[in-house]
Amino acid sequence: MEVIGNFPNHLLDVRDMKDIVLLHSLKCPCKPAPPQSDAANLKFPFNATPGSSSLLDKREQVIPVRSAYMFTNNQRQQERTGRYGTPRVEYLQELVTQFQNTDEDETREKILANLANFAYDPYNYNFLRQLNVLELFIDCLTEPNEKLVEFAMGGICNSCVDPTNSAIITKFGGIPLIIQCLSSPVRNTVNYALGALYYICDESNKDNILKPEVIDVIRRYAAAEEVSVSFSNMAKSFLSKHLTGY
Repeated sequence: MEVIGNFPNHLLDVRDMKDIVLLHSLKCPCKPAPPQSDAANLKFPFNATPGSSSLLDKREQVIPVRSAYMFTNNQRQQERTGRYGTPRVEYLQELVTQFQNTDEDETREKILANLANFAYDPYNYNFLRQLNVLELFIDCLTEPNEKLVEFAMGGICNSCVDPTNSAIITKFGGIPLIIQCLSSPVRNTVNYALGALYYICDESNKDNILKPEVIDVIRRYAAAEEVSVSFSNMAKSFLSKHLTGY
């Protein structure tokens, strides 16, 4: 099974699952996004010094630089799949269907992490849009399970490099939910939220992102190099790109 992306410890091969029903698309109405005013409640959750045990998740990953050799094309996919392998879109349908049909947290976490992996490769973008997986990622940002939020935020960060994907994320209320993730106690979630905002922010939505309270939190991350170099670097990149005179 092909592994792409940032979650090698959370993979699930749905070919080992039972009772899978394939769907043509995922019907996943997104939960309502929080009011825009909720951005005023943003908190900087990492006031602790390095090594503090108060952080819920000490794992820290830097969003990797994309290299062309990591991506798939039709020829490479055919070579990997083989004559009797499952086509990519059907395999993704199996993942989506299994996610819909299970209530087990661990299984849902593994499936969502796997979908986030596939969101890393542009080859899969059309399939993910066809199956409404981007809307699924947005929906999972409202989950109480921090791992689901982390993996959903990772999937959004991976996919929003593409302008079409960014437009879908914006259309379905993703921006306020991503902003709320800046206050997450999970380091990976914060990293992915910073990366997603870096790519999503543009002339059409900057008024919803470049609010004083959001800029304040991102500035604090930029200055928090002793707590997290990756926070600091990502936040500085955002400010340099989107804030004149930074």
